[in-house]
Amino acid sequence: MAPRVVTQPRRKSDNKEQTEQTNESIESQMAELNNRWTEEEKYKIMEAYGIHGLNFHALAEFVSTKTPAQCRNYYLANKKRFGFEKVRFFI
Repeated sequence: MAPRVVTQPRRKSDNKEQTEQTNESIESQMAELNNRWTEEEKYKIMEAYGIHGLNFHALAEFVSTKTPAQCRNYYLANKKRFGFEKVRFFI
């Protein structure tokens, strides 16, 4: 006959701590992937575009809260509305 393995049940405090850590992790990931652009981010991408042009990796580095893909999508969606083409001539 095999010996019987006895395990201790998890304490509720351990589960609560793990849940809080998971929630914080999810919230930080969602903030990173946020597709809404703040006024500060909009200003930064226009400034970065004047310096770097269409180098979306450099734009993302300059903005620091967006990915290169998000910068590209923002540019494509707003290039006529915000006059991206004119920015390079004034900086």
